[in-house]
Amino acid sequence: MLRRKVVGCRSVVSLAMGCMLGLLTTLRVPSAPPELPVLRLIPSQASIYDWQVLSGVGPVLAGRLHDALHGLACVDEAVLDDVPGVGPVRLEQWSDLLVLSVQP
Repeated sequence: MLRRKVVGCRSVVSLAMGCMLGLLTTLRVPSAPPELPVLRLIPSQASIYDWQVLSGVGPVLAGRLHDALHGLACVDEAVLDDVPGVGPVRLEQWSDLLVLSVQP
């Protein structure tokens, strides 16, 4: 008798899961907006919290970046590369996200 209840529960669960899967496949998911705003960070004006928005930047690296760059008149890739923990790979990842100064 106990065995029949277990089998019965399994069949009820299977039926319920089948119904849920059927509903999920028929629902339409709204598409993403055609264009999302792009974050642009100005290194000389960025706070520690702003730096942490970038991929791979935690509180320690954000503090180093803020201390090294905040308030500088000109920030370019060479200045960023001097910060410990920032290298060519990160600079490439961030290339579209940072507004760097151009020296004449």
